[in-house]
Amino acid sequence: MDWFNDFSTGLVLTLTLIIAIGAQNAYVLKCSILRQRTLLIVTICIISDVAMIALGALAITSLEVIFPKVSDYIYLSGALFLFGHGIFSFLAIRKDETLPVNSASSKKPTPPQPEIQSVTTPSQNKAKMDGAKMDDANDDVLTKKAYRRETRRIVLTLLGVTYLNPHFYLDTFFLIGAQVSFQQGLEQMFFFLGCVSASVIWFFTLGYGARIISPLFAKPITWKLLNLAIGILMWTLAYTFAVQVIENLS
Repeated sequence: MDWFNDFSTGLVLTLTLIIAIGAQNAYVLKCSILRQRTLLIVTICIISDVAMIALGALAITSLEVIFPKVSDYIYLSGALFLFGHGIFSFLAIRKDETLPVNSASSKKPTPPQPEIQSVTTPSQNKAKMDGAKMDDANDDVLTKKAYRRETRRIVLTLLGVTYLNPHFYLDTFFLIGAQVSFQQGLEQMFFFLGCVSASVIWFFTLGYGARIISPLFAKPITWKLLNLAIGILMWTLAYTFAVQVIENLS
């Protein structure tokens, strides 16, 4: 069952770091509730995580060839970071945090108003039908342009809240990527698969379960319990990293 330990360690580490109140998660939740390009958004988030984790693993593996002791420094830095992050998670329990989302879908639709029928001649009806066809054609063109414009806006905003966030690089490239690089052979493969699975599970849950879980994330008690769990997990991982450093030095 060694493969399961490697897989679960990568899964827990990644989930611990990516589940947090942040601009990216808030934006994904909002777009998902509004049903705006959910699959596209989820796919971009997962690809971003996987690509940055893989790049971090490759970069640190190459760096180890030049500086063999770099793993000890990264383990120590990771332990300190996780310990500090755990403190912030415990302190956050005292706050009434929520993940605000303005859901247009919660608005009740306006009931249709009855139309007033008017008497028209056959020639007038034909003219109206021809005009309606032209209007429909123009509407289709405008709708396609508006759809592409809206999609471009959503994607650019998502890329901004993802790649302009320093914590994204710290979590994926340096911390998770480093841990992937420290594994060997099948251990590395299963650890990396655990990291990938964590990203897939979280973003698909956030995207397609948004309408179900959004009421939970709107309650402060949910975040209090989540911050407590994350704090415990981070301190546990920090202890594991610190033990690794001690073993390498002894």
